[in-house]
Amino acid sequence: AGFAASSVYGELIMYSNSVNYGILRGNPFTSFGENAAVLIQTIVMVVLVWKYKDDPPIPGAMRLVVVVFYILYLVYVHTFLVPDYYYLLMAANWPALMLAKGSQILETNRVKHTGGQSVITITMNLVGSMIRIVTTIVEIGWDLALLSGYIFSVVLNATMLAQYFIYKKNTTKFLEELKQKKKK
Repeated sequence: AGFAASSVYGELIMYSNSVNYGILRGNPFTSFGENAAVLIQTIVMVVLVWKYKDDPPIPGAMRLVVVVFYILYLVYVHTFLVPDYYYLLMAANWPALMLAKGSQILETNRVKHTGGQSVITITMNLVGSMIRIVTTIVEIGWDLALLSGYIFSVVLNATMLAQYFIYKKNTTKFLEELKQKKKK
């Protein structure tokens, strides 16, 4: 409860773009490796949302569209995208980030609780984005395509962390009610 499917789809695009950008540009693995790990986790999250989301459930046709689109995206990026346009992967992360984090922020605001979101995960995302700004400057330099996305991510993650504390009482109540429903 409280998870927006569009949020995990947005994160799938965002982390895929970051990993592909690093691979295509030949950046050191240390500059994008954690995004590769998070990408794998996000793929697992997509599968879990498909399996457990029931308010409303994700239709099979939508799942197929997502899988086909993702395969086409990977083929295009690694086959047809020319080096002069690699920056577009990072530029596309702004709308993907807004889709991922923005839709979750809106969903949290709509339901007035954070559901199963973990304050630890939100905090780690925030701190990770702040650290990534520094490591990008040190390892790669002032790559504005990368840095702008991390700065935007800091702002959105800080908003999600603020929501955790704003809706903490409602979340506790929601989770207790959910626990009581499961006992019945």
